[in-house]
Amino acid sequence: LGEVVCKGIKGALAPPRGGAAQWAGTRIGRLVEHDGDPDALGAAVREGLLTGAALLAAEQAGTARWCVATTVEYLKQRKQLGRVLGGFQAIKHRLAELYADAESAAAAARSATVTLAELGPEDPETVIAVAV
Repeated sequence: LGEVVCKGIKGALAPPRGGAAQWAGTRIGRLVEHDGDPDALGAAVREGLLTGAALLAAEQAGTARWCVATTVEYLKQRKQLGRVLGGFQAIKHRLAELYADAESAAAAARSATVTLAELGPEDPETVIAVAV
């Protein structure tokens, strides 16, 4: 994604496992050079924290989707009282709620990454989108 440079210390930003930056269609992260200006350093730190939070949200949303898919596969195979567990209405309702929660998390993560990529870290909408 990019590289952060601060007083000669370099650290590469690793891409997330969930591919959040791909949602935005652009790279999130940029080269930051620090020349002793505390305001520039503060802005770079804020941008890094917002970027990290957005990418973490995307990874967590991907994990939630994986959990739903794995649970569905398990419930299709597991039997109880002579029936497949996934066939019980109460289980179906709980799975529907789990699915809705996972998709809501994915939508919020996508919104955060797209807003960050399009509006930048200084825009108040970005801070709100990442906080959600």
